[in-house]
Parts: sequence; structure tokens; C-alpha cells
Amino acid sequence: MSTAMQDNNTDLTASGDHSEVATGAALAADLNAVLLKLAVNHFRAKQATKAETASKAAVAKVLGRGATQMAGNPLRPDQEIAQVTVSKATYTATVVDQAAVEEWVRENYADKVEKRTKILGNDEDVLNILKTFAPYLIEEEEVVPEHVFRELELRSGHARTAAGFGGEVGEDAPPGIEVFVSTPKISVTFRNASLIDDLLIAGVIDADGNVIAKVDGGEE
Repeated sequence: MSTAMQDNNTDLTASGDHSEVATGAALAADLNAVLLKLAVNHFRAKQATKAETASKAAVAKVLGRGATQMAGNPLRPDQEIAQVTVSKATYTATVVDQAAVEEWVRENYADKVEKRTKILGNDEDVLNILKTFAPYLIEEEEVVPEHVFRELELRSGHARTAAGFGGEVGEDAPPGIEVFVSTPKISVTFRNASLIDDLLIAGVIDADGNVIAKVDGGEE
């Protein structure tokens, strides 16, 4: 083979190698672009979730429980964007120290204590009871039934504080009961969501919803 032909073959091989390298680099770049886009969007979604949580907390604090208010175009107050509603507060009480509640009931409401029959002895003794009806294996004990605890929970939830059967609160209330208030739920019902894009494009609000232009159109 002549030197010229060898040189030509070498050039073709080198050209092919460069083409494969270029193609591989392009594919790698495309793949990286897709992965990077996912990473960025995932990050923005997490940031958006945090921002939404903070915004809901701010709305609950400003509006108060059970309130409804319309979010509108800052340049055109007559244009409604979304209705925002904060859920009403509900209260639930839970017995967290049953022994303390039981002692309070026994001391203050003896009529709430019930007598229950319990069986003494082991399984063999129980079988003997069933077979011979031996009365010496049976005795009655006084207990505070479960429905008494549930009633105190309902009364306390309604009173929004620990409360007794007779309305006792404060120092006279049954101990061992805690009252919890529900977490506010914020709902957003859109009226004209497209206005948000218009306000963003016009530079009236930023991507976080902050107003960056005055109502008269002038810059702050």
C-alpha cells in the first residue's frame, strides 16, 4: 500500500473517531440537561411547598379561623383571582393520665363509679366456677367505666379546657385531661388564575407573589 493511501485511511479513521466522540458528548450533554432540569424542578417544587406552607400560616394568622377573603388584582380590585378560606377551629380533649382522672371522679362523683364482677384465680378456677358455680371465686369491685372518661373528654372539648361534669374548670377541673385545637386548613378556590400570569408578565408581582409595583403603576 502506498504512503498516500495509508495517510488517507488514517485521516478517515481519525475523522470517524472524532465523530463518535462528538456524538457521545452530545448525548451526554442531552442526558445531563434532562437530569439537571429534573433536579432544578424538584428543588423548586420543594421550595414552593415550603413557601406555600409559610403563606398558609401567615394567612391563618392574619384572617383568623373561619374567615374567607378574596385575593384580587392589586391594580384592579374588582378583578378576583382566588377565594381563600381558613377552616373553623375545632377542639378535642384526650385523657392523658387515666389514673389522675379516675381519682378525681372517685373523690368528686362517686355516683359515676360502677360495680363490676371480676373473677379471682386461674383458668382452672374459672372452669370450676362454670361447673360448680362456686361463689367464693366471685367478688365485686368498684371501677370508673370507660364511658365516664369519654364523657369528660367531650365536655372538655366543648369547653375548650379541662372540665368536670358540673362545669368545674381551672383548679377544680379533673386533672389528666388535655385539650387540643385543630390545625387550620387553608383552601384556595381560583376565580381567574390567568390573571396571575398577566401580573407576573407585567411585573406587578414576583414569582413568590410579592407585590413589586404600586397600585398606581409606579415602582416602589
